[in-house]
Amino acid sequence: MARKKRRKSKPLGLSIDAGELRMFIDNDQQSYKMQQAIENNLARHTCRGNFDKEKAAKGFKYLTDAAGKRYAKEFGMHRFPLDARKELAQDLAKSFMRKWNQCRRAPAYCDLPEQAQDVMGRKSCKVEGALSGARRKKRRK
Repeated sequence: MARKKRRKSKPLGLSIDAGELRMFIDNDQQSYKMQQAIENNLARHTCRGNFDKEKAAKGFKYLTDAAGKRYAKEFGMHRFPLDARKELAQDLAKSFMRKWNQCRRAPAYCDLPEQAQDVMGRKSCKVEGALSGARRKKRRK
């Protein structure tokens, strides 16, 4: 009887390279600060009603590129493949959307940076309900 092959588990639901880079971003001070700055910026755009999932992923791609360079410099390794960096950038954008929706449902358990929480709490924040990732088109008068 033939044995079934075991599938290798992916850390954090990502490819191996993307998971390694994600752990580096979470544990590196410069990368973590950059991630918080991007999340604060996305929170401002979201409150204005200008959130776009593709542009959010593009913002996080700058983070993954910078972190990949820093990782290669620190550990003397090759740079991460473009596919892994794009995959991680999309995952970080989805993670931001999950955090935003969690903060809307239960503010006591919010995982966003403090500045982003302050932006959410302002009366000028127009977004109510869950974030879907679709950009709203403004009507022209």
